[in-house]
Amino acid sequence: TGDIAMSGTTNITTGVGGGTGGSITFDSNSGGGGTGAISIGAGTIASNGGDIVMGGGVAPSTGYTVGDAANNNGIYLNGTTLDASGPSNTGGTITLNGTGWSSGSNNGVWISGSTVETGGTGGITINGHGGSDDAGGSIGILNLGTIQTADSGNITMNGTGGTGTASSNIGIFNGFDGVIAATGDGSIMFTGTGGSGNDSNNIGIFNFGSTQTAGSGSITMNGIGGSGNHASSGAINIGILNGYGGIIAATGTGSVTLTGMGGTGNNNTVASGNGLEGNQGVLNENDTISNGFPDSSISAVSGNVTITGIAGSGSGSVNTGVENQDIIGGGMSGNITLIADSMALASGSSVTTTGDITLKPHAVSTTIGVGDGGTGALQLSDDLLSSLSYGSLTIGSSNAGAVDISSTTVFTAPVAFISGSGADITLDGALSSSASGAAFTLASGRNFINNGGASAFDLTGGG
Repeated sequence: TGDIAMSGTTNITTGVGGGTGGSITFDSNSGGGGTGAISIGAGTIASNGGDIVMGGGVAPSTGYTVGDAANNNGIYLNGTTLDASGPSNTGGTITLNGTGWSSGSNNGVWISGSTVETGGTGGITINGHGGSDDAGGSIGILNLGTIQTADSGNITMNGTGGTGTASSNIGIFNGFDGVIAATGDGSIMFTGTGGSGNDSNNIGIFNFGSTQTAGSGSITMNGIGGSGNHASSGAINIGILNGYGGIIAATGTGSVTLTGMGGTGNNNTVASGNGLEGNQGVLNENDTISNGFPDSSISAVSGNVTITGIAGSGSGSVNTGVENQDIIGGGMSGNITLIADSMALASGSSVTTTGDITLKPHAVSTTIGVGDGGTGALQLSDDLLSSLSYGSLTIGSSNAGAVDISSTTVFTAPVAFISGSGADITLDGALSSSASGAAFTLASGRNFINNGGASAFDLTGGG
């Protein structure tokens, strides 16, 4: 019962001599019901293919460490190497379960300047719950190191932010120096839930570093923003925030799927990057001008990118489903799908693929306004449309409401407009295209209403 603390340089190794090693288990608060943290400094813990477990209670593989006054973080790795790689491309699993304390820097699991790695089919699972503290850090999982699998193992992270005013109540935070990589064919899966507190960062998933797969593995992120109001500086209740040069990329054949739900809070309009932060579902933020960081990007190569954003709520706040201020796609041939009932694409941002781009609402029967003159709950402005580069474009879906089109955009590739059952497509002006072939497809669930008359279509590309 109590803490496990190792300072200085300490090495623990099993399986010396080339054979597969045994498991290594750290169990703080082994009796359960109390506190007990794990804090390890410089050194290497190597199992040579055996499992490595850090947890608490009577079953540490599922039980959690609990921070205390001496060691606030549930698990703190500072300059440590955890290596479960084994001989001949084998590897054990690594499991870390931590809960922060109620004061100070009270993160669930904090990986600082450390490496957590395994090979073979071995995966890495990290579960973290932030504690509670004002003006502190109550992050579920904070990564400022390297977490990686070398072969087919997956990386799974489940983080829940804590509570506190003017605090960082983030579910999962991959910081500026953070690298999370499946360098073989493994996948990466995040589930992050923001905590609560006024004037706090109550973000589900905040990717400030690099999250990448290299082979056939995909990236899946599900983030839920927390709750907090503007008291003096404003709260940030974003489901998924990729910013400050953050990279989310499937560089092999895998896909990227992000689903973010904004939280709740009033008067949250925090100036950052190329715009404002508030209660967005998914925000890809540009910090190149205001903060001097590289571009933030979300991409795949031959796989698809799907981003679903559900706007948060609160009077006087930024409540947008999907907002892009920087780069989505670029150099990719897969399809890009943005799903939200409200979208914002900032000036200078880009969404680029040689495949198809689909823009469609999240809620059934949501109406769509295409162009500055179009009327609909999901408004796709001409500036937004001009930021897209694609092999083909689809607007709407079989579940969408009515589509109203009044756009000055000259489309350069085939475009399909789709409304759901019982919903009209209305053209209120000329549609222009320089594309060859079938420039426009209008698939209406009820009527096509042409208010543009005989000159409704301006086809300069021969389509």
